[in-house]
Amino acid sequence: MENKKQILTRSYIVYVCMCIFALGILYRICVIQFIEGKEWRNKAQAFTTSLVSIQAVRGNIFDVNGALLATSLPYYEIGVDICAPSIDDKLFKSKRDSLAFCLSNLFGDKSEKQYSAILSHARKAKDRYVILKRNVSYKDLQILKTFPIFKKGKRGGLVTLQTNRRERPLL
Repeated sequence: MENKKQILTRSYIVYVCMCIFALGILYRICVIQFIEGKEWRNKAQAFTTSLVSIQAVRGNIFDVNGALLATSLPYYEIGVDICAPSIDDKLFKSKRDSLAFCLSNLFGDKSEKQYSAILSHARKAKDRYVILKRNVSYKDLQILKTFPIFKKGKRGGLVTLQTNRRERPLL
């Protein structure tokens, strides 16, 4: 009888210890889920990798005689960050009209006043990215980099996004 009592006592002690252990785990799960949940989700988001598609640079295609049939040419989307820290109000006011004149002469799609209005509106609205022109060739981009304000490069507010396009030069 005494052995049976000892066995039951030991069984109850093990049972109580297991229940306390399970309650401890349940408590910790609730703390992590409801109290620290936002912090852990932010950490998980920081360590999560995202997939980004990058277009491969395609090579040239030649015919049997070595003549070029097709090639990939770079084209650029030209934008401006007219609120860049290095462009203060004095520089903007003194160079805005000359920049608008240069843009109008290079692209020819808008007048000098229209470009000046676009730049002024972007400055007032504190827009960080305003698209000026799409599908600009590399040659035009090099000319664009010599314009007033843009001479500073990225610090001058010039933003470029390159895309490649397949072309057949002899057709």
